[in-house]
Amino acid sequence: MSEREDMIIGIAVMDRQELIQKLLTMRCGFPIDFSREYLESIPLDNLRHIVLDASFHDEQLREAG
Repeated sequence: MSEREDMIIGIAVMDRQELIQKLLTMRCGFPIDFSREYLESIPLDNLRHIVLDASFHDEQLREAG
């Protein structure tokens, strides 16, 4: 399995609080300006999508050096 597949699976099994913590502590090259209240109110699948997109961006930054 690739690192990307591992990342996708890892995000898929996280609960809401784990996803919020990951997103709010991520360094992805742009400000994450969602409030905790907003993240707690959106559907879990939407939150997973946001975290996954930010993780892909973070991965690209790390690969670029």
